[in-house]
Amino acid sequence: MIKKDILDSVLLPFLNVNRQPPYLKKQEYSHLTEENVEIYISSAWYESHWMWKSMLSARDAMLEGLESVIFAMDYLVPLHYGLLSRKRIENIKSKKDFDSLNFSLEYENLMYGQNADALFALEVVNDTRNGKKAFYPINNLDYFDLKDKKKEPLKEGELRILGVDVALMGGKNNDNTIITCVRLIPNGDTYKRQVVYVESIHGKHTDDQALRVRQIFDDFQGHYIALDGQGNGMAIYDALAKIVYDEERDIEYEAYCAFNDEEMAKRALSKNPMRVIYSIKATRNINHDIATSLRSNFQSGNIELLINEIDAVEYLKERKLIKETTSEEKKAELLMPFAQTTATINELVNLDHEIAGGKIVVSEASGKRKDRYSSLAYANYLAKVLEKDNLVDDKDEWDMERSYVLT
Repeated sequence: MIKKDILDSVLLPFLNVNRQPPYLKKQEYSHLTEENVEIYISSAWYESHWMWKSMLSARDAMLEGLESVIFAMDYLVPLHYGLLSRKRIENIKSKKDFDSLNFSLEYENLMYGQNADALFALEVVNDTRNGKKAFYPINNLDYFDLKDKKKEPLKEGELRILGVDVALMGGKNNDNTIITCVRLIPNGDTYKRQVVYVESIHGKHTDDQALRVRQIFDDFQGHYIALDGQGNGMAIYDALAKIVYDEERDIEYEAYCAFNDEEMAKRALSKNPMRVIYSIKATRNINHDIATSLRSNFQSGNIELLINEIDAVEYLKERKLIKETTSEEKKAELLMPFAQTTATINELVNLDHEIAGGKIVVSEASGKRKDRYSSLAYANYLAKVLEKDNLVDDKDEWDMERSYVLT
């Protein structure tokens, strides 16, 4: 995870000092020298990283008989020598949140390279991993002790939104409901999209999923929720559109309803529902706009994702959130938003897409998911709508576009 410029400008210059042992000053050893050596050790990573070119150079030098060597080992080596059990590998593969890409990187030692025509370029997406401050919902067990704790204050003009992609049937491969929390920070006529939290819900009942959306929305001090207004999303919408009592937190939540669709708004079972849901009823045109908007915001650097888990450990240690006495369970909880960000990136760069009728159609590759993509893309699309409403001066042009988008 060392940056290439740090390696070149700070570390490698140490090799310029070559202090020879005294015996080499003797005449009989004057033909000998001890050279400084570079040694690198790492897990596999993405081919877009500088280490890939270094590995290829080391390979080529070794094959030419030069003083260079490269070797790699996968999980079969410790398996052979009894340092790792087959049961452990099977347990890893059987987990509900099993990520085949991370398994390839960490256990099979395979570098990952994206397709040349990938919709979301790995290097571009990885360059946006600059956010350090994650959001953490309040644990229900700690709620009564922490509910009055001062929450992260909003910046001037800031909005906070949730993107929710819904899956209702439990399944190991493709069914996950994802909640993505995004802070929108005004930056001229756009919002800087800071993705500060991602949570996956697997195989829970509709009402439980809707309750979790409410809890996170409340803790996050949310303003709006971007939600699929058809298909599986309708079940969650109807669960959100009624007054609900949260037994764990001893709170009664008001009903939510759509603010951009009057027919959807009428489904609310309350006289005064909170108009906080942006209902997305996707057509081919809207799906195209959703995909291209997300791609363009990544390319412009207008999205900020959380840093990787390795850097997150150091950051959390600096902030005294992780100490020597911190339990492994607590560490995992603190690192979860960063790990979920990595999972989101893995989804983005693995997406399949095709052009049909001049429009982009996004789909998940065989055995992969696209629910984290959808959740983030919904939130990004709502941010685009809010930009036009709140930050753009020329409303006439937007009104024409809006009549098309929301019908």
